[in-house]
Amino acid sequence: MSDSEAGGPDADSPPKLPPQVFLVAVLMVLFGVGDRISFKLSVDCVSNYVFFLNQLTMLVYVVAFFVPVVAAGQLCGPWASRKYLLKYAVMGCLDGICTLVVVLSAPYVPGPLQIVFMQGVVPTTMIASYFLLRKRYSWSHVAGAATILGGIVLSALHSGQSDSKKGSHVLWYLLFLSFNIPASLSSVYKESVFRAADTELPLNVVNFWVSCWQFVITIAYSPLVVPIQNLTWGQLPTNFGKGAACVFAHHDGGLSDTCTWYSTVTIVVFFVCTVSWNYACLYLIKNGSALLMFVSSTASIPLASLGFAVPFIVRGSCTPRANVTWEVCVAVVVVIVGLVLYNRVPETMAEDKVEAR
Repeated sequence: MSDSEAGGPDADSPPKLPPQVFLVAVLMVLFGVGDRISFKLSVDCVSNYVFFLNQLTMLVYVVAFFVPVVAAGQLCGPWASRKYLLKYAVMGCLDGICTLVVVLSAPYVPGPLQIVFMQGVVPTTMIASYFLLRKRYSWSHVAGAATILGGIVLSALHSGQSDSKKGSHVLWYLLFLSFNIPASLSSVYKESVFRAADTELPLNVVNFWVSCWQFVITIAYSPLVVPIQNLTWGQLPTNFGKGAACVFAHHDGGLSDTCTWYSTVTIVVFFVCTVSWNYACLYLIKNGSALLMFVSSTASIPLASLGFAVPFIVRGSCTPRANVTWEVCVAVVVVIVGLVLYNRVPETMAEDKVEAR
């Protein structure tokens, strides 16, 4: 009698994942750490040109996703109809708000605190999903979300450091933390679109069109960005030109940015890590599981938080070396515990069908 017939180990066990999936999970951890650290180092190096850096990042995303879409012959199809292009525009609008909030406030928020604040997307997504997707949550989900919020509050209360030459302020902390609202709305809207879609939506196609819309929409946000960057509308093209000269030609334009090879290398590393991290995330969702993707993402939190305390990582940058205090360590542990609690049991959906409008 076989093991499956006898109810042995192969009867109800899920199929084993191929080794390359776990390799990608490990790479996702490494790219996640690199993405979080290099992002903070980059915006500190070119703090006077963060809007330029934001638009340059969007262009990198467009090109990175355009290549596989063209290679697969997916540029045209039912997924590129007017109906879906409008939905991609909504996604790009929400993602654009999220990106701008992070890029503008990042120079004023310490690196380790940024990483903890980013985990606030879990409770905000939970609230949005409850009302918009009619998801139902157990005590484990509620306890996990509450624990994550507790870790964020603990980190904010005990963060007495300031790693910005301009000084951190509570309003910048709140602005950075607010990015979780458009981020959660974007993820919930994307889920609703995938659920209601009447055709297959290739992930690279979705990312390509969302990146295109995000690039266009963030330009439309420029009137809001100009005063925050202490610029006038007429100075914005000049600021872009000086930003390009800073990154690629190492001319500081008379400002206090670190326009050296260090800033260029840091920004390139950020581009490589952020694109690779997104590809790894999509690969794990498609070929592994959401839980495996969550574990890989969570594993990068303590590593990235402690990375700012490593001397050679911050050497030559405008980001001072962070002090590893017990408050930071406890806050990171609390956030990880909250994430583990949240993912102990799967989410359930109400039977009502939710349509993406």
